[in-house]
Order: sequence, then structure tokens, then C-alpha cells
Amino acid sequence: VWRTDAAGTEMVLNGTIHASEPYYIYENFHGDRLKKWQFGFSCVVVGYEQQFFSKRSGYVTVSDGDSCEGQLAACISQAGAQATAIDSVHDLNVQAAEAALKVGFLSEANYQSVHTMLSANIQPEFFSDTTELYDAVQSGAVRAGLISGQPNATLFRAFASELISPRAFQVAPGDVAKDLVRALDAAVVRTHNTGELRQAEANNPPFRVVEVHTCRSSDPEKVPFPDASTATGLLADVLATRKLKVLSFGAPDDLPDWHQDGNYQVTPPTGFWPEYMRAIETHLATAYREEGKDDITIERVWRTDAAGTEMVLNGTIHATEPYYIYENFFGDKLKKWQFDFSCVVLGYEQQFFVQRQTIPFGEGTCTARLTRCQAETGGHSDVSSGAAGAALAAAAVAGLVWQ
Repeated sequence: VWRTDAAGTEMVLNGTIHASEPYYIYENFHGDRLKKWQFGFSCVVVGYEQQFFSKRSGYVTVSDGDSCEGQLAACISQAGAQATAIDSVHDLNVQAAEAALKVGFLSEANYQSVHTMLSANIQPEFFSDTTELYDAVQSGAVRAGLISGQPNATLFRAFASELISPRAFQVAPGDVAKDLVRALDAAVVRTHNTGELRQAEANNPPFRVVEVHTCRSSDPEKVPFPDASTATGLLADVLATRKLKVLSFGAPDDLPDWHQDGNYQVTPPTGFWPEYMRAIETHLATAYREEGKDDITIERVWRTDAAGTEMVLNGTIHATEPYYIYENFFGDKLKKWQFDFSCVVLGYEQQFFVQRQTIPFGEGTCTARLTRCQAETGGHSDVSSGAAGAALAAAAVAGLVWQ
């Protein structure tokens, strides 16, 4: 049903048109309200990641004749023969098509989250912690590994999984949580608008996130906090107790230390997620500050069992921490069919990594050889075409010329 006006959207809202095409923008407003507050949504089909770009630098080599050019091409040919770079999921699958490859994961769930994009010849191996996985990649026991954060850049070459896992607050379904969801939405939108999300990321390297917006953050005034005087359900309970109870993964006598992601063994906790949650806490406290009453604070309820999730579903715990996985199942049903969700806070793009190649040459690197050739011949020119130029460009892409 072809329409370009707002009336088409109204026809979706009243059911005259069954659904929009999936290319319509999720995070937009319709009128002056978030689409999230007006529509139901399917599972997310795809995400668009907008691309910045700049002029490519030219490749500069030195040659006043075939001698240097020939040396460069021969050197790069040697380098390529000694290392086959894997820089993408496509490369990984191409090599797996030739022979079965072992790839390391930290859990079965991590493997399941990406296995649909991997060759059937990829054989998963599971490791109990990051150090064991690093050791396996370095030793060659597995060809590549996968983690949610960033691997050690001095040891490994990383490439993206090309799959974004969204994270959001998860709450009980239905009207009981409607006002609480909107309060959390308002807080999340403001952390995007003010740059607090990116600041928490910058403060906790090498933690990396992808901003995933299911709620437009450019105009936070259009995403107001619900009025305290008319608050219902779980938000009314938060306002009465001055506590937002959140399900947190861990045990009271064995608090987690996820390093830059979050260390809850120290007081106050450090890392990305504790810092981000302090920003959420501040926005809620500011929005609902009342004279003579305590500010709203976050109270973590530490659980590692399914009972914790049930306590969110029945409202005993107000919400999960936003690091819980959005796209998972609970029991044998999609979480999407059992929970309500806040605006998405962020996305994780899990990273594959392989051992960084170091190409040993008795006389130095290709660029060092070229420098010696220039000194000996006294000649130099820009090589932007021909066999040497193409070889150098290919080698630079593969990471064989400049380490």
C-alpha cells in the first residue's frame, strides 16, 4: 500500500494496513511521541551502520627502474606465501571450506549467537576464561577465537562478527511496568543525548560498544518521565520505596570481576556498566527528587539462577541490569514474547581474533628492503599502478608491509 504521508502510518496504527515494510525507521517519532510508545514491533530484521569515509592515502614506493620495483614485488610475494590473513568472517569461512577449522568460544551461548553465519566446517572449542582462549589461539590449537570485548591488540588481529547483540532493561510484561518502562526510556535517551554512554566507554578501555538506537535521542523533551503523581505499578513502587531493584548476575558472596566491563568486588564498583548505571540512577533521582525524601538509588539483587528471572517477570525485582542478553530464550520461548523492554541501551559486536602475523625476513621488512634499494640507486618515484603498486596495496591490506 503505497503512501508517503502520515495517513499511511495511521492506517497501520488502526489496522487497515497490517504492517509497515521492515525498512521503516524503528527509532523515529510519529507525531511528537516515540514510535516505541505507539507500535508493536517484530524481531529486528537488520541494522544499518552508517559509514564515515575519507580520502584514501596513496601508496608511496621508491623506484627509478625495474630493480627496486622487482625487489618490492618479490618481497611481498614471499610475505604472502608465509601468512594467510583472516580479516573477516568471509575469510574465515573461505579457509574453512578448504579444511575444517577449530574456533574457540567462551560458552555454548556465544557460539550459538553466531553459528548461523559460520561454515559447517567450523568446529567450536569451548574455554572457561579469556586467558585460556588467548593461549589456544597463540599456540595454534584453534585458528581463531570470539569474545564480546576487544582482544589484546598487541597479540591478535581482530575482525568484527558483523552481528550486533542489543542490550536493554528487561521488565515484567503489561500495564504493571508501563510507567517504569517509560521512565527507563527517558533515562536511556538522556544518556545517549548527553554523551554519557560514550564517556563511560572512553573511561574504560578497551571496552567497546555500538550505539543502537531504538529511541530517537535528538530531542529528549519529547521523551518525558511519567508524572510522579499519576505513576502506577512498578514505577509507583520505586517512588514509594526510593529503590530501583535490578537483577544482577552474580552471588552476594562471590561478586563478579569482569575487569573493564565491571568490577563489583570493589566499592564503589568500577568499569563500564557500574559507571553507566550511575548515570541512569542520576537521571531518575533528578526527575523524581522530592523535598524531604531520599533520592532514588539502585539496589542490586544478585542471582545466577532462573528464579531471578522469574522475580523480574512477577515484579518482585523491578528490572534486569541492561547487560542481560535481549535476544535470548527464557525456557523454551523468546524473551521478546515474555518481557517488555526499555529503549535499547547499546549493542555488542562480538569480535573474532586471530594470531597477529610477524613476517621474519633475514634482511628486514619489505619497506626496509625498499629503503635500502632507494639509498643504493638514488632513485624514487610514486608507484600508483603496475605490478609493484598493486602488490604493495594488497600487502598493506593484508597487514604484511606495515605491522
